[in-house]
Amino acid sequence: MPEDVLQICQSFAKRRPSWRQPGRDTAILMQRLSDWAFMAGSSMFVVRSGPRAEARTKDLVVEVTGLLRSTAYPVFWYLSEPIVTHAGSTLNVILKSLIFQALRHDPTIVSRDHRLGNIRAFQGEHKLAEWISLVCLILSKIKQCFVVVETEYLYRIAGRDGAQVRQILETFGQIFDSVTATGSTMKLLVVSYGGRASLSMSSGNIPWIVASVNPPLPASRRSKQHLTPQFRTGLGRHTLQLRLITP
Repeated sequence: MPEDVLQICQSFAKRRPSWRQPGRDTAILMQRLSDWAFMAGSSMFVVRSGPRAEARTKDLVVEVTGLLRSTAYPVFWYLSEPIVTHAGSTLNVILKSLIFQALRHDPTIVSRDHRLGNIRAFQGEHKLAEWISLVCLILSKIKQCFVVVETEYLYRIAGRDGAQVRQILETFGQIFDSVTATGSTMKLLVVSYGGRASLSMSSGNIPWIVASVNPPLPASRRSKQHLTPQFRTGLGRHTLQLRLITP
């Protein structure tokens, strides 16, 4: 269950140094995260993990997911398990998880569109294009939502395969464009591991933001840094009453 994986990830994050380190890089990351979260209407946030910054990136996304769940808006997420005890996940499995969460949030979606009348057929094996089509159709029935996707496992099994990174970004870019084109509001956060974010958005009027997470500073350098007011404010000061509806 997604909630079980989130809980496990939160437990791992508590055992590691906080991803919130003082310094200019963290301040920039926090500002861009705030821009994405508090911007009215749909927006896409690509978090690019630098080398040796995978754990720090994961902990950031885990904390953001937990904070978003405290809002009044539905949150659908996929997080890689810290310890994989099975065959692992594919992009198809990630999309199926988002579908499961969306239908659990609003079971009436199936009855509102005849194209979803035979929803059980999608429990079998299907091509990626079919899963993408179904995700787009279902999420377009939800007026406003957050979607968080973190895919470290796929990066680990693919190595430094740039094609894998591009496929993930292109897939969720396509989903974002399709859902927002219907008038639904989506706040999408997707993590890019192992390569530079390269994404062509077809909807030029929809804002999207890219931010990088760098590896943690050595202890000797951390001790010389001082917390700035901007860093101390952080995300925690906000009540996350996010403005999802465009004025």
